[in-house]
Amino acid sequence: MTRSTKISIILTIVGLAALMGGGLVLHNGLVKERQVDTIRLKDKVVRDEGKTTAFQRQRPVYSAAENAIDSFMNGFLTFSDQKEFDNRRKTVKSLVTQAVDNDKLLFKVDKYHKITQLSLQGTYVKCAVIPTKLVNNQLTASVYATQTLNFKDKQGKDAVKAFTVTYDGNTGKLTKVTSEGNYEVNTDSSVF
Repeated sequence: MTRSTKISIILTIVGLAALMGGGLVLHNGLVKERQVDTIRLKDKVVRDEGKTTAFQRQRPVYSAAENAIDSFMNGFLTFSDQKEFDNRRKTVKSLVTQAVDNDKLLFKVDKYHKITQLSLQGTYVKCAVIPTKLVNNQLTASVYATQTLNFKDKQGKDAVKAFTVTYDGNTGKLTKVTSEGNYEVNTDSSVF
């Protein structure tokens, strides 16, 4: 073998060794980067789990439906004057589908302006969501919402309104809201 052949073989070996060393360094860098990404993801999951309860993690559709229904009832049952009562549809528009938004029975027009005549104010208090069916991320529930109604210069009285509500877990919106009327409790519970 000639001297130039030996030098080119040695240079080739050194070049291959340098390429392999560089490849190992790049590989180790990518592995470290992936490990850092994994740690960040685990940290985010731990932080997010701290914000949700075990019940919410185990029943995500029910929990999301409960939050959406609570927000809807707050916007639907809270008003301080005629203008706010008339604008309830706009207040809850982002929470419902177009079919609910177009429901004329749910959003009845107060053509006689009873809210103004009676100086009526409504305040949403709370609601009880009782699931009746869950199929394909569609939760149907009976909802009992408590609202305090105040007349001018008079202490308010609580009214419990019953609704049947369907929530779509895929879109995160209420797809059906049907008012069933008022729930009447005629028994004085303080006696018991």
